[in-house]
Amino acid sequence: MLDECLYVEDFITGADNVEIALKLYQRAKEIMSSANGAQTHESEPQVMNENDDVMEYVVQNTITDPDCKVSTLLDLNRYSGLNRVLRITAWIQRFVHKARTQEKRNGQLCTEEIQQAEHYWIKQTSQRKWTVLKNTDVDRRSKIISLKPFLDECGLLRVGGRLQETNWSFTQKHPYILPGNDVFSELLIRKAHEDVMHSGLQATLNQLRETYWILKSRQMTQELCQIRARIKAVQQVSAPLPKDHINEAQAFDISGVDFAGPVYVKPDNNKAIHCFIHMHCNPSCAFRTCF
Repeated sequence: MLDECLYVEDFITGADNVEIALKLYQRAKEIMSSANGAQTHESEPQVMNENDDVMEYVVQNTITDPDCKVSTLLDLNRYSGLNRVLRITAWIQRFVHKARTQEKRNGQLCTEEIQQAEHYWIKQTSQRKWTVLKNTDVDRRSKIISLKPFLDECGLLRVGGRLQETNWSFTQKHPYILPGNDVFSELLIRKAHEDVMHSGLQATLNQLRETYWILKSRQMTQELCQIRARIKAVQQVSAPLPKDHINEAQAFDISGVDFAGPVYVKPDNNKAIHCFIHMHCNPSCAFRTCF
């Protein structure tokens, strides 16, 4: 919803407190309303925008209600890209932090803010499926019990596994656990599929499992790859054969030269040497190979 509002980034970063932010937003609405009214006839009905009060809702509720969540403001079903979701979430979190504290954060989003937004959605997605407040809360009948799950210092559910002695990074050893058939999990799979340049099922899974362990990820990735294959499948048209390959000619009138190697050869003295192959051919003459 926020991406359809006017000047979201300017609104969030341009106010020092809640009162000024509300005044800026109301002033922007008045300017746009007057501009639209000047371009339309009086007899034409005015079209109402259902998201006109989204920013006002963000300002009022995120400040007064400590339990207000970003997930109540964003509908992930409306987005097809992970980066856009994370950036919008990061802008909201910056505004909430700026309004609740005296610390000012201006300028472009930093990597830490994007990572915090990602951690927020990982935590929200896993908590919708599993309520784990401490490491002993995992149900013994749960499907993830074989993964030896544990909570990290940020409260995110990770795979325990048996790779503690490897020299990999902590995230590669213990990827985040996420449920299958979830909108956020689907966005992660789409992002991994794009990162590997639509290389296919196994390449997408390898890219995905370096950071995330999604239940039923193979099935979800296979469905995504099949959809992309149906959309982008085209029949390649072969180029015409060169005229030198199909037209008759005199001997050595048309010829080709090519090289190959090195080829390792062991003569009588049992000492291996490497040689190169020189190939010379033409359509009307015999094929000859020379060392």
